[in-house]
This record gives sequence, C-alpha cells and structure tokens, in this order.
Amino acid sequence: MVNQDDLKRFDELYDNSYRDISKYVVCHCSYIEDVKDILQNIYLDVLKNISQIDNEAYIMAIAKNKVKDYYRFHYKKRIKLLFEKEDKDIIADIPSDIDIERSFSVHYDVEIVWKYLKTKKVIISQIFYLYYYLGLSLQEISNELNISESNVKNHLYRTLKELKAYLESENQ
Repeated sequence: MVNQDDLKRFDELYDNSYRDISKYVVCHCSYIEDVKDILQNIYLDVLKNISQIDNEAYIMAIAKNKVKDYYRFHYKKRIKLLFEKEDKDIIADIPSDIDIERSFSVHYDVEIVWKYLKTKKVIISQIFYLYYYLGLSLQEISNELNISESNVKNHLYRTLKELKAYLESENQ
C-alpha cells in the first residue's frame, strides 16, 4: 500500500525525471507507438519501489532495463479492438458537451500523419515525437540523437513538405 508521503515523493520524482526519461525512451525505441507503454511500465516500477529510490539516476536505470525488457519479452500484436462494448453502451457513455465531429476529425488527422510517418525511417518518427510531443528544440534533438542540427532540420522540414503533398493528394 502506498501512503501519502510516497505519493508526494513519486510526484516529485515524476516531475523531475519525465522529460529526460521520455527523451531516452524515444531515442532508444524501435517503434514510436511503443513509447507510452514503456513509459507507463517505468513509472509503475518507480511507484512499486518508491521507498528504495533516492534520485533520478535510479529511474534512468529502470528505464534502460524496461526498454531492453520490452523488446526482449513483449512482442505484441498490433491489432486494435475498436469497440469492446455494444454500440448502444458507447453512445450512452459519450459526454454531451463534446464536439464529436471535431474530436473524430482531429483523431483521424493524427492517425493519418502517424501512418505516414511509420513508412519513413525510425529517425524521422523520433524527431517528430521529440519536437512536437516533448517540445524539444532542434539543438536538443540533435544532441539526443547524435546527429547535426542541420540534419534534424532537413529531416523535419523535408518530411513536413512531403507530408503536406501526401495530405493534399489524399484529399483529392
């Protein structure tokens, strides 16, 4: 059982380490869609072992092991079940104050972009994740991935140009 002091300690460790741990996982992950699963597993272990953790370096050690473990033991099927409930239950669960069309449109657009990015090299997905999701600068990304800043810019802007052309062709 986790007490309030442990929860406060966890929140503090999480806030102080999340950005660095996320960068590490993204840079060492073969599939960008696995990042959130790996991060969740890392912080579950942190919570389980909160009494033994005295600094962020311990969390980085957990992260390194979790990335290795994930690819060693957790080959998962990439099949998504769209609906586990009956349709009438889904409709009843939807809050009335959301814009369903806009939510669907945004989700659909994001899915198209990630589907396109999956056809590219892993480095491009990593750059997009680090830049758009974690908000890293181009310099920070170049440091994390050990490539030049101009290389990061080229990958980012070239892919954005290709993505724009791809999306325009999809809409015609």
